[in-house]
Amino acid sequence: MFFSKRFKKFKNIHHCFFSRKNGFSKGIYRGLNCGQGSSDDKKTVKKNLAFVAKKIKIDQKKILLMFQTHSNKVIIIDEKTNKNKQFHSDSIITNLKGFALGVVTADCVPVI
Repeated sequence: MFFSKRFKKFKNIHHCFFSRKNGFSKGIYRGLNCGQGSSDDKKTVKKNLAFVAKKIKIDQKKILLMFQTHSNKVIIIDEKTNKNKQFHSDSIITNLKGFALGVVTADCVPVI
């Protein structure tokens, strides 16, 4: 896990970045593949997400990931949209407490 020194000063924002290290995926997905839309073994992806959840100390069901669309689409996650669980956009935001928002990237740079 990696942390931004600049974000550490904000006590109400918890964040981290993961690399491919320490994951369970094999082959072309070797490492910590959390891409639910990938062709990786779905059980292995869930195992990788469980690893992430444990590291950030949150229930795996409270990790909300988006499927990148390389667009300008932003989704606001609230009680209603939270039930969807599949967010096709390039940005997600929320004011719900106890959830972790995430983006899976390959060669794109994630922005907080």
